[in-house]
Amino acid sequence: MYSNGKHGEFKELQQLLLDILIDNNVAMWFNGHDHDLQHFAIDRSTKTLVTHDDATNRDRTDTSSTLLHSFTSGAGSKTGRGFPGKLKSVYQMDLPGFMSVKVRDDTASVSLFDYMGAHLHTHDLKRPAER
Repeated sequence: MYSNGKHGEFKELQQLLLDILIDNNVAMWFNGHDHDLQHFAIDRSTKTLVTHDDATNRDRTDTSSTLLHSFTSGAGSKTGRGFPGKLKSVYQMDLPGFMSVKVRDDTASVSLFDYMGAHLHTHDLKRPAER
């Protein structure tokens, strides 16, 4: 849905899926396609992207989990294309790499690594409160 990579954001998918994901209290959306590693956080009420600091602070302190997180892991292929897009992102890296996801009870941790296994980024989040 969101990307600063070569393929860019997919507005049609945003229009089709964003309300469905928010209405069904989805915490995380995973996708590939763009050849990089990216993390976006979407404010559920305004449907706008938030920055790294805002996402980290809100996920640590906000028990209602007001964010929907979008992760891209498509960096197992051709990288080095840069980020022509200028959307607010929590994290982005144009390197070959992979993602690890740990889910436990009401928490999740998503980590990004480069192709050699070096840790690049981790984001911890809580399950959204039931509506």
